Amino acid sequence: MRNEENISEEVFEEKTVYLKELAIEKFQMDIADLELQQIVPAQRIDWIASAFYVVHNEYIVLLVSFALSPLVSYSFYSRKEENKEALYRTISSWAITILWGLIAYFYHNAFVGFLAVGAFISSIGFYFFMNSHMMVFGFKKENAPFVLRLTIFTFCLTILSWLIFYTNYIPALSVLKPYLRVFETGMTSLIPMVSFIGLFYINYLYKLKENPFKKVVLESIALIAAIGVLIIALVYGIGSMFWIGLFFTVWFSMDKFYWLVYQNAGLLFAALILAGLLAGIGYGIKSNLPLIMEHLEFLNL
Repeated sequence: MRNEENISEEVFEEKTVYLKELAIEKFQMDIADLELQQIVPAQRIDWIASAFYVVHNEYIVLLVSFALSPLVSYSFYSRKEENKEALYRTISSWAITILWGLIAYFYHNAFVGFLAVGAFISSIGFYFFMNSHMMVFGFKKENAPFVLRLTIFTFCLTILSWLIFYTNYIPALSVLKPYLRVFETGMTSLIPMVSFIGLFYINYLYKLKENPFKKVVLESIALIAAIGVLIIALVYGIGSMFWIGLFFTVWFSMDKFYWLVYQNAGLLFAALILAGLLAGIGYGIKSNLPLIMEHLEFLNL
């Protein structure tokens, strides 16, 4: 565009400086020495791929990170006292959080940063387990006060993450953005996920007939939180928060459909009502597809 004189020299220099700063901040790379064919793909690298392409010696960093995790876990857990397995698992999680966090920070590795956030939510009480047939997500304690505390804590961290990475409302928090960049994906995806799971878990602790007030209040909070996250994600173009908000909004809607319709109308009428709802939603999406896709442009669908 500069060669064809479509933009002025001043505008060209301004855009060049901006792209260089964006590359360094977002991808931890300097585009000054790259050819054009290298720059274009580099801007499309996602956070997982960037762990292998952006920083030197990434394979060694990942290998060391994966190797140290079981060693640290074994060194703590092998010394556990009887009936203190939970305590030693928590200590191990904190140790791995610190270890992975330091590696991610000093080697600018976004993938290890994501793992560090995963270890962090495990250390504060969230549980996830996977084997060949099943994946389990939940909380290490089932009592309501524990789940409520963890839900409130992770919800506050979710808002904090949003303020740090996607707004400039609080300048003091914006200063932290370059230092926490490698933890961005985990902070804006895993932490909100824990908060949402907590909200929906609490919903099932109370029944409408037994505690109508608490039931309605918690259901309302869960709905407002899900819609609020969707709105924030759309306004600021936050892909990870959008998919989490959409998932839990659909989950919430299906749960309410089962509760309000299926249990009262029976299988046949519930199926007919669901078909009508899906047809209406489909028609609405098809009729407004250009407008919807414009608002979802940040997802690169």
